[in-house]
Amino acid sequence: MKSSALFLLASVALSGGCASGGGSGGSGPGSAARSQPKVQSEPSPCGTLYGRPVECVPTQRAAIDAAMDRTSQGSMPSAETFEALGMYAPPDAPRSSSPSKPAPTPTPGYGADSTGLGFQYQSFGAWNSKNTEFGSGISAWHGGQPTPASAVPASGSARFTGNLFGIYVSPSRSDSTARANLVLDANFSSRSIGFTSSNTTLNGSAAAPHLDLNGTLTYAVAGSGFSGTLRNAGGTLSGSASGGFYGPRAEEAGGTFSLKSGGTETLTGAYGAKR
Repeated sequence: MKSSALFLLASVALSGGCASGGGSGGSGPGSAARSQPKVQSEPSPCGTLYGRPVECVPTQRAAIDAAMDRTSQGSMPSAETFEALGMYAPPDAPRSSSPSKPAPTPTPGYGADSTGLGFQYQSFGAWNSKNTEFGSGISAWHGGQPTPASAVPASGSARFTGNLFGIYVSPSRSDSTARANLVLDANFSSRSIGFTSSNTTLNGSAAAPHLDLNGTLTYAVAGSGFSGTLRNAGGTLSGSASGGFYGPRAEEAGGTFSLKSGGTETLTGAYGAKR
């Protein structure tokens, strides 16, 4: 009788397993397990792990929102946005200003910068974001790897050649992008630099010789930063320029300038040159 009862219980267990759809005739221990329904989840912008959405941490979520917002406006997200997402930033992604990193190019607008000109220790440019809530939107930036004061030669001379970019506002208030060739003649003994720009053009084609600039910049003993006064060939503009030597052994030099007239005419920009 006991053996019959045991056989009856085993038969009930096996028949229950088959009815549940958990196996094929009770071939093994897992035949009675019920299959779990698949969980349907909304896709996560932060990706998936083992097929399941990954929850965004707050900083990651904010970075994604910022990238999506800027992309919808037709401008590239900042370098910091890419890096917050664990990505390498493209070379032309704008970055917050710092002495050793290129400053961002404001958008929308127009201007010019040193990209592709072969400078190894500095970056510079000028930009006009037109009418903004903060004013005209004209800006110039310059940054790089400053030369240690002890590495600036104490004697001799050197010629640096390069480029100048600026935003020119005419007396009639029209604005243009100015480009010019640049020569910096450094006299390390007298700690002075002759500044001469030439072949100035507006918007890439119109010759503007009246905007060629010249002047002298000086720097202190045991220093690598210089400053001075510039004037235009037309005699209508004057103003200040500042800059410094860049690279381990003063291989490059550059900076910014701002010239004004007694009226609305202005020329604001940046420059760079190398030996």
